[in-house]
Amino acid sequence: MELLQLAIGLIRQIDNEGHRTWLAVWDERRNCFDFVSSERIGKETFREAVTREIAWVLDVDRSSFLVSNMAQLNLQFDATWPETNESQPIAVSFYNIDLYRRKVREDLQTREGLVWLTAKEIYAGRTVSGLSISSKLCYLINHSKVIQHWESG
Repeated sequence: MELLQLAIGLIRQIDNEGHRTWLAVWDERRNCFDFVSSERIGKETFREAVTREIAWVLDVDRSSFLVSNMAQLNLQFDATWPETNESQPIAVSFYNIDLYRRKVREDLQTREGLVWLTAKEIYAGRTVSGLSISSKLCYLINHSKVIQHWESG
């Protein structure tokens, strides 16, 4: 199989007690929540790919969020996807994303199809309301440990 080059946005918010949650988007096609992610196009960097995709998927100006200069974590390995049990070489980069305009944060809070996930929900593969989280995302989080169980309190 061909190498999958994937950039994943860890769009995060931190409450007053230091607990983190991450923004996920409902994927109608796959019937689950997933993080904003993108494959690289042409010669763009992983950072450019995730920046492009966040602006497009969330319909926000690129000046309303910050993408970390360096990836939180870069990995390259053979992934065995849970739903197919097939192995595929993958290069994945996780980028921390911070929303910094209050209006944008408030707008995203009220949009349908968006949810802030806790680490516990991500590791369980389901939201507290029982909706599914992408099995591929859960696999990548479990494999990489880029999000730790304790981060949401």
